Amino acid sequence: MKIWRLISGILSMVSFLIITFRSCALVFANAIRNTSLKLKKSQRILDLRMAFTFCVVFFSVDGVYALNEISNGSSINKIAEMVKGCNMIGDFHEGRAWFCKNEKSGFIDKMGNVIVPAKYYSIDDFKEGRAWVANRGEEGDEYWCGYIDLDGKEVVPIKYRAALGEGGFRAINFSEGLAAVDMRTDNDDSPIYGYIDKMGNEVIPAKFRDVEDFRNGIASVRFDFDDPAVYIDKTGKVLTAKELKSHHEIVTFLQGDKMGLKHLDGNVVVPGEYDIIQNYSEGMAAVCKGNRWGYVDSFGNNIIPCLYHSRLFYDNGVMDDWGEYGAPDEANDFHEGLVMIMKNGKAGFLDKQGKVAIPFLYERAKDFSEGFAAVKKAGKWGFINKEGKNVIPCQYDKVASFREGLVAVVKNGKSGYINTKGKEIVPFIYDKPEDWEPLHDFHEGLAVVKKNGVYGYVDKEGKSTFDVAANNTSKPKAVEVMPSFPGGQQGLMEWFNSNFQVPAEAVRDRAVGKTVVSFVVSKTGEVTNVEILESVHPAIDEVAKKLFVKMPRWTPGTLDGVPVNVKYSMPFNVNTIQ
Repeated sequence: MKIWRLISGILSMVSFLIITFRSCALVFANAIRNTSLKLKKSQRILDLRMAFTFCVVFFSVDGVYALNEISNGSSINKIAEMVKGCNMIGDFHEGRAWFCKNEKSGFIDKMGNVIVPAKYYSIDDFKEGRAWVANRGEEGDEYWCGYIDLDGKEVVPIKYRAALGEGGFRAINFSEGLAAVDMRTDNDDSPIYGYIDKMGNEVIPAKFRDVEDFRNGIASVRFDFDDPAVYIDKTGKVLTAKELKSHHEIVTFLQGDKMGLKHLDGNVVVPGEYDIIQNYSEGMAAVCKGNRWGYVDSFGNNIIPCLYHSRLFYDNGVMDDWGEYGAPDEANDFHEGLVMIMKNGKAGFLDKQGKVAIPFLYERAKDFSEGFAAVKKAGKWGFINKEGKNVIPCQYDKVASFREGLVAVVKNGKSGYINTKGKEIVPFIYDKPEDWEPLHDFHEGLAVVKKNGVYGYVDKEGKSTFDVAANNTSKPKAVEVMPSFPGGQQGLMEWFNSNFQVPAEAVRDRAVGKTVVSFVVSKTGEVTNVEILESVHPAIDEVAKKLFVKMPRWTPGTLDGVPVNVKYSMPFNVNTIQ
């Protein structure tokens, strides 16, 4: 394998720094050369000029400044910069959040780095390391979808037809490593689904008109819309009743115009006698007869008789087609062992034995979350615990549910966040959401907020992206003590020489040019947020990114004696043909 060299130099530094760093490089030269001679030629990647590069790059513009932060290692400056002018932004999932600018969408990470520029017509949240993305076709009336990984790479090309659902696209996410895609190759109006893996390999051929996600290794599918559902495994094999017997799952079925429950192997658990049956939650399923709801257990026993109203009882306020307040089309599921139900126009909670756990005292109520449930009295919202104690007074106009220890609430026309003690953590300075907008929960330490019509993020300490402009904190502060690699510069060179393997593809393609790698040395000394800012060859990019992530822990840089995150941009020239 031909030797390839990485060489670069930064010549824009003041002359005395250049002289200093050249001297530094020369000091390391002999030691590096002696080390390199002992390595295989294919592994030798650094020389004297590379040592000089590191000396200089460690004092590049990005490297001498601490990253301003909100909690969880997020860069408030860069996030603020990125979300400025966004039509809308999303919650963080798996360290990524979508943003929409000029009707196109992309992704950022929690440091504010653009992982995917705003180039997709439609996108969805990350799940299992993949995100569904879609673009408009050349004809303008068709849409095509694929999947990207956490680095923004299109690991599944945009070549599948985007399925439509109620109110828009049906974004089918990965579940247990597989995702259903429409594999039509003709102009048939109906979808023909098959399943792909995370690298885009078509592992189950296209032959289904209707599909569901995989759960516990099986998925429900229909060969035609009018056909009964059957179950397949991850090879596409249709499972027999005997094979399904070991799967302890109960599903609904239709018997005339009534619904019942049966085991996957076909054995009936509950005859078709209910108007509506919902999915199981915590071992209980809501069932409806006429206009009243009850609950059955996993054996089909009617533990809670059909005596109660649905949760929509209090939403309508007018007589509906059923002759009652609120159509009985949806009931609450069990959450944390309790379920909210309505009786005589009041909300309360039952346990799984059907006993009243919390009396029917409230105008409205929400499900329990993290040990607390929102309740409404005299037109105002507060929170109770599982003993029914009113732990946070009913004083808010609108509330969400607790998540990550905080909850969004609205008071006097402004929204903020309180903790489980009712203490104000995020001040009431943000816009009250429109009727169609939700109050955003915290996700991975950050929550979406809006101020004066502009979207941004806030952390659990109340710091927000809006603070950048308000407090003029966008100018970073110089790092007093720079991070250091174990063994210093020489240790870094030796580590690269020992660990970098030349990609055969780069040699084959005779790769030449400049590569720029960006990374952060965190305040705990870990190397994170590795990005390729300028690329010479994809194979080099992949090797470099994996190598940087595997770096030993550094001694972190400090500012005012406190460890801080420090970002570096490392340019180097690539030449595989010398």
